Amino acid sequence: LEVFPVKGKITYQGKAPEGAVVVLHPVGDSDPNIPRPSAKVGSDGTFVVKTYDPGDGAPAGKYKVTVQLRKFEQKEEGLVAG
Repeated sequence: LEVFPVKGKITYQGKAPEGAVVVLHPVGDSDPNIPRPSAKVGSDGTFVVKTYDPGDGAPAGKYKVTVQLRKFEQKEEGLVAG
């Protein structure tokens, strides 16, 4: 699919969620073979979406967007996702 540049900046409670993952989910298409463009949030809150290659963008269309940030804690049994 042809892709178009997508970039942005995100903050949560006034801070950049560094390391968060932004995922674009195509609206109305549940085909698991359709790509889900994504990006990783940088230390300044900026992100650049990729579908196939770093920074290439996303196919045209409508999307629902999710943002997920996982924090890991060091525990006696090892790293634990929080």
